[in-house]
Amino acid sequence: MNTRLVFVLVSIIFVMGLYAQTTPSSAAKKALPNVAVMPFSGDQNVTPEQLNFITSKFTGELIASNAFTVLDRGKMEFILKEQGFQQTGACNSSECKVQVGQLLGVDNLVAGNLVRFGKTYALHLDYVDVGTGQIVKSVDAEQKGDLEDVYKDLCHSGAENLEAALHNKPSATVPLVAAPVETVNLAKSVDTVQQREVPVEAIPKMPSKPMSTKRKWALALWGMSLVGAGGGYYFNGKGNTDQSNYNTAIAAKDQAESVTSYNDTKNADLYRNTSYGISIGALVIGAVLWLLPEGK
Repeated sequence: MNTRLVFVLVSIIFVMGLYAQTTPSSAAKKALPNVAVMPFSGDQNVTPEQLNFITSKFTGELIASNAFTVLDRGKMEFILKEQGFQQTGACNSSECKVQVGQLLGVDNLVAGNLVRFGKTYALHLDYVDVGTGQIVKSVDAEQKGDLEDVYKDLCHSGAENLEAALHNKPSATVPLVAAPVETVNLAKSVDTVQQREVPVEAIPKMPSKPMSTKRKWALALWGMSLVGAGGGYYFNGKGNTDQSNYNTAIAAKDQAESVTSYNDTKNADLYRNTSYGISIGALVIGAVLWLLPEGK
């Protein structure tokens, strides 16, 4: 019995060993390209402090995409300092980028350039293979507005477009109506696709239609209806007071006062009924005018 149990356990261990050797590990499946983000360059419209902050913001967007293994900027600066790397000005040449990538021990570099055209900021990104010094992919992102308002969208769109280009996926910001789906060749077009958002002022607005004279009269009649209702309420209260005065005069046998109070009561009833009639009539006519179809 013990011999059989040992044989079964050995067989299971042997099969698991074979499976582990022939099946790629999860780490291998999920291996991500390791990259370092070079300090962005820019034109005279962007200060060095702004470029430094935007570089950090873009690095964070790359990390958040979970599509790259990104070298920490602090560690990157420490390594270059320890290696005695000195560079005056922007590191724009392919030789400089290859040298930096080799010192950092990464396979790829991301270099960015931020410029302004009129009211639009444009971010250009190059994805460089350190081994060959060649630019593998280039993508762009554009936003119209002040830099303080658009830098977040620029960084997010740039990271999103770069990931899409490297994986031959359409960018999420590319309009779906750009071309019929069956005619789009993503493998050829994704390198040249640029993010172009439609300015808010370019979106057509529905013309506002002025209110017709008929409906203006309807609103005026409804206002008159409210006034009439208020008048009816007032004369109704006055009639009650006059009726009370009339009853008091009759009880006191004051003929003159009773005649005056009687006439006041009748007038108040007349004014009350007239006011309520005007209110109801104006309300009904206003509703009819409002509901009548508009003329062409």
